[in-house]
Amino acid sequence: MSQSLFPNVIPNLLESKGQAVNLLIGAIAKGEMATANLMNAEAEKILYFLEHKDFDGHCGGTLQLSHTTLHFLDSMIMKQWLALRQLDRILQLTECGRYAYGDECGDEE
Repeated sequence: MSQSLFPNVIPNLLESKGQAVNLLIGAIAKGEMATANLMNAEAEKILYFLEHKDFDGHCGGTLQLSHTTLHFLDSMIMKQWLALRQLDRILQLTECGRYAYGDECGDEE
């Protein structure tokens, strides 16, 4: 495992909103690197199966691999959706200068 590139910062020591945004984006990037590693491992598993499987008419192993791969991809889609939502929230934070659930930029009364 590699060392983290992000500092261990106590939240109340953050100097600015910009620093907080940078740390949030860094955390998302770190999660994306982990996702890439998981997807690479899944691809290697599939390649190993295809290279070493004797396709003798029995499809049990193939069906099991298909099922686990589908479950894995479903999990990755959910994870990517959550990352997109996080980025959207950060974008709202940086564009509006404020953030509250349901508030839109320019909706001040």
